[in-house]
Amino acid sequence: MGTVVKCANCGSTEFDLHDFDTMMVLCPELALFSLKCPYCATQVAAVCVIPQDMMGLVRESAVEVGAGMGRETPA
Repeated sequence: MGTVVKCANCGSTEFDLHDFDTMMVLCPELALFSLKCPYCATQVAAVCVIPQDMMGLVRESAVEVGAGMGRETPA
């Protein structure tokens, strides 16, 4: 079963993590996503597993800013 994000205002669960407004990576697998509800535009935040098809973008972004998983591991 996937992560269920629920709007506290209207109860919608029809969220696509790819439509995030902001994402804060917490660890290699988890991020805090901020999204707008597609029905009532309420801002919703949830800690979710980063979708596998987004991992490349997350890594590229980390490398670009030299953050977390973008840093080279010392030999």
